[in-house]
Amino acid sequence: MFLLSYRQIFSSSGWGASGLYVQNEILQIYPAGISCLEPIFPQIWYVAIMSRSLDGTVKLFLNGYLCGEGTPKENNHYALNPHEISLFHGPGKEQNQASGYVRDVKVYNHSLTDEQITTAARCRTNSVGKGCPFTISFSSSAARTKYSSVWGGDESGHGFARGRLNSKQAWSAQESKLGEWMQLDSGSVQSILGVTTQGRRDLDQWVTGFKVQVSADGNAWVDAFCGRYFKANSNRNSKVRTIFPEPILARYVRVLPYTWYGHMSMRAGVIVCEKPCVGGELNYKFRMDFLSSTFGPAMDPYWGEGDFETEVGPYIFNGGKGLTLEGSRCMGAGKQYTIILDVLLDKVDGVWNRLVGSKGWGDTGLYVNTNLRLSPSAINMRCKETILPGRWYKYVMTRDVKGEVSLFVNGEVCATGTPDISDHFALDSKEVVLLHDDGGRNGDGKVRNVRIFNQRLDDKKIALICDCLLPEKGEACSNFISYSPPYQMTKFSSIWASDQPGTGHGRSRLNSGQAWTAGQAMVGEYVQMDTGEVQSIAGVVTQGRHDMDEWVTAFTVEVSQDGIAWYSVHCSRVFQGNKDRSTKVKTIFDYPARARYVRVMPQKWLNQISMRVGVLLCERPCIDGVLDYGFKMSYLSRTKGPSLNPYWGEGLFLGPSGPYQFAAGQGLKVAHGRCIKANTYSILFEVALDVTDGWRRLLQSDGWGDNGASISLGLVCCVWCVEV
Repeated sequence: MFLLSYRQIFSSSGWGASGLYVQNEILQIYPAGISCLEPIFPQIWYVAIMSRSLDGTVKLFLNGYLCGEGTPKENNHYALNPHEISLFHGPGKEQNQASGYVRDVKVYNHSLTDEQITTAARCRTNSVGKGCPFTISFSSSAARTKYSSVWGGDESGHGFARGRLNSKQAWSAQESKLGEWMQLDSGSVQSILGVTTQGRRDLDQWVTGFKVQVSADGNAWVDAFCGRYFKANSNRNSKVRTIFPEPILARYVRVLPYTWYGHMSMRAGVIVCEKPCVGGELNYKFRMDFLSSTFGPAMDPYWGEGDFETEVGPYIFNGGKGLTLEGSRCMGAGKQYTIILDVLLDKVDGVWNRLVGSKGWGDTGLYVNTNLRLSPSAINMRCKETILPGRWYKYVMTRDVKGEVSLFVNGEVCATGTPDISDHFALDSKEVVLLHDDGGRNGDGKVRNVRIFNQRLDDKKIALICDCLLPEKGEACSNFISYSPPYQMTKFSSIWASDQPGTGHGRSRLNSGQAWTAGQAMVGEYVQMDTGEVQSIAGVVTQGRHDMDEWVTAFTVEVSQDGIAWYSVHCSRVFQGNKDRSTKVKTIFDYPARARYVRVMPQKWLNQISMRVGVLLCERPCIDGVLDYGFKMSYLSRTKGPSLNPYWGEGLFLGPSGPYQFAAGQGLKVAHGRCIKANTYSILFEVALDVTDGWRRLLQSDGWGDNGASISLGLVCCVWCVEV
């Protein structure tokens, strides 16, 4: 055993200038070209062994591991002169001579086996693990990653202590010196097949070579392969996968930088065997990696890696940098499946964004372009909901064994069919493509979760996974009334200037003189209306602010039966709102929700969150054959039945209790036939007219022509009661 400085270490008479050298920090047999990769540093103790077998095979070992071998032709395959060998003395000038320290030399009259050499070098062997055909690269969490030292003393997971693969920076040691290390916990004793390394992301600093130690318990450490040196990185971000000569059975792995560029900085993970997926599910959470939390294969950023926004995701993809998956070991033949993608897209209007494709599908697949849809359009499978840019959605595609395909947005089914194309969209599970299209029909965005099941989940299970709590369905109806509850039955998340409900900026009722304006323009604000009893809620009606260009352009709706447990209408579907101050936009749900309370939650707006709003209720039979309209900020009858319709333009409600002011021509209609008989009725008006000269019509009905009840010259003409 000896300390090597440089130049010739060992030779034999007759070899001439040939022999064992350290040249340019490399241990090598010159000129045979047999060498070790590991650089030799001054003032470090090494064990070097050279052996020759009877067949002329020459092997070179460093610290007990085999680092080079061959059958050189020179010097009779480097057979020893029977009389003389020389140590640490080379031919010629002083620069060919070695200097240093030696504490042991042993010469054997036979070729030792590799195992004997390992023992002679006092190298502790590693517990051998089992190999496997499929592997994944795994970075332990910040809590399970340790460092010998950190620049500036940062805590693990922060600053200079971010050594996980793909992190925003790296681990940087306090000092660039031998003996520093990064320790990874693989979670359990298992086969460690190698390590993956990266340089520092934000500066030109990386480790160019390293050694490895392993442990089963985190206390007793053993050099991997007798302290073998492995070559590492040459730039900041390329991942270098180092596969060990054979798997090692261990839990903990220490990577010890040996050579570096700039400063000792690195990101690293361990390579372990892929485990079978649990329960036929792959669940990718993008927490600085492409691994499934339910095991199985890792995703492959085949077209180039994007970026991870934080330690817990999401993953940012752009420029076609999607993902591919060889999932056959978990997904089977791909005849039935459920794919759930939690994705935010930057652009959706008029831009094609491919979400799911597969080998054999060609240009067909699942896309977003304004709506979630299957391509080609001739399939006629498109969801109704308008997708908004910059908003998170859970997109779902399923296929059952019969070839029926369904699409979901946020957990609610929105399209179903049996498309006669691409084998009814059966997956080739050996090649599933996500967020990429070879034709360039892919946009930019973020993904925070992908779940793939090898079966067609039922609709309730999908809704649950998507965090969608659907309300109880109400009874369908064909006739609606618009209702704005009084302010005593209306609540607000906040009101601008802290005005009280019903005053100033707290006037949310349809037709009010202003609107509700939220205390701050941010998602999460809401108007809550109490309809008085549990009933069928058919939709909502919205208006902008009466006196300024402020209105809500998109919103979601939640409903409740008790004001405590809330349910999202159509799984938080975003409904389209207003485009001006006064036009009433009726939003009718796909089916009524059985509820009492209704919350309208603005998602997008013009200038400020301001709106007037009411609910669409199912019209109910009038009480005792009477329609009684009190004009208390609405056109509703106090005795149920149909509401009045300001068919020729709306007037103005002058206060919470009325009256209703109408201009010339702004009359009202009512479809009374469901309550009032045509041949017997009584009608009472309480009216104050601005002008009473000429003819002023009060009442008319289809088929009457110009006849009816009117005011002329201050007199009521043609007003009668008919009783049959």
